[in-house]
Amino acid sequence: MITIDQTAFDENGTDITFTASGGVPPHTFSVSAGNMPAGLKLASDGSISGVTIGGAYDVTIRATDSSTFPQHGERQYTGTLGGGHIVPIIRK
Repeated sequence: MITIDQTAFDENGTDITFTASGGVPPHTFSVSAGNMPAGLKLASDGSISGVTIGGAYDVTIRATDSSTFPQHGERQYTGTLGGGHIVPIIRK
């Protein structure tokens, strides 16, 4: 069973990286349904980059392991990032 460990998007401008446990690492990440918050992109390593000005989002993130017969897990995120200001999310 693959479990995605990151629980929420962070509005404070700190680095965000989804991680997963279970299965055979490394895991790759993708959007399986919906859309990331406007202006943000998910990389296959689970990191998020971009700049958002806020707004509602509804996205399902999928983590897939590296086994011969890949397993996956998903987690849905819904919410609203505060509008009216720019939140930089930068992957170092």
